[in-house]
Amino acid sequence: MAMALDAIRAVQNDIHGRIDALSHALPHCAIGNLADRIDEIRRLAHDNGFATVECLASTLASAVARGGRQATILCYLDAMSDANGLPPQVQQGAAQEALLASVALRLQN
Repeated sequence: MAMALDAIRAVQNDIHGRIDALSHALPHCAIGNLADRIDEIRRLAHDNGFATVECLASTLASAVARGGRQATILCYLDAMSDANGLPPQVQQGAAQEALLASVALRLQN
């Protein structure tokens, strides 16, 4: 069953707030806390059908575990924010691939 527009917006607002708070806390955030906060975003996205946000959060968690730098983390957070603007029904396939590719391009420069 599709989510009602108000419910989608509420989830998007929640995810946006968490991404924004994490990006502001990043310079002072311990790795364990960072990982927990990323996982909270990933679970929220998963539970509400935001597959691209979920995928990016999962990939970000892996990057953090490998010692990802602040610039890398911010790049993923930006992509997650972009993905969060998409309705759940288009959060798979081409949209997901495009956002993952955009992260790869940003990290190459």
